[in-house]
Amino acid sequence: ECGYRWAEADGREIIAEALMLDVAQFLQSSTVSKKRPPEVVAQLSQARDELKKAQKLRKQMDDPALEETNYLLEGLKSGQLGYYPLTPFVFAPESTAPSKADHQHWDVFVSYNSKDRKAAKWITNELRNRNLAVWLDEREIRGGTSWQSALDQILRSIPTALVLVGSYPLGSWQKSEVEMLLIEQKRRSISVIPVRLPGAPNPEDLPLFLPTLNSVDFTSVDSTPRDLKVIERLLALLPIQK
Repeated sequence: ECGYRWAEADGREIIAEALMLDVAQFLQSSTVSKKRPPEVVAQLSQARDELKKAQKLRKQMDDPALEETNYLLEGLKSGQLGYYPLTPFVFAPESTAPSKADHQHWDVFVSYNSKDRKAAKWITNELRNRNLAVWLDEREIRGGTSWQSALDQILRSIPTALVLVGSYPLGSWQKSEVEMLLIEQKRRSISVIPVRLPGAPNPEDLPLFLPTLNSVDFTSVDSTPRDLKVIERLLALLPIQK
């Protein structure tokens, strides 16, 4: 039963983030007045409702990811759309790298458990600031696009993938991603690199076939790591020259 609650909470949070991203993209590409358009108000209201439902489920399970849900809810009150600041209607990306619209291809795909989102976003931004085109699901999928078709397309074309593993087991979405990445590795010889976050099992105890791959050790850094040496070690493994 807890597994279903976790899945529902994660699903509702993903829906909320997709709604907030859709609003941010609309406001980024549109000239709007300070008065929020009705469709924006409706989307933000739905996002808030989804987050409140996710918050309730996480409280019932004493889920450590509750902190993340609370952060998203508090952000809505102060004009922050998830991880996308809005002041008041200007979308500001977290990294200084070019936006997805500037890319005809992607260098790196990041697979992660939603409970490790902070670490995933930090790693993504550090790589983007080094001029790598990094695909991180909710930021790259445009409003109205099928999640499944977008994921299938990117996994069939990406040259390199990072699989983040922390103290939580692979979620259902991440497990599906990893299974497809391993198929693509066999088919196209892509690079699949496990990244061990704090609390991750030893390399030989990683799930699926990940123990057979060279991993990067991030276990000594916290959820908002500041030690850039680990990023340099990761870059050394990427088969991409920028």
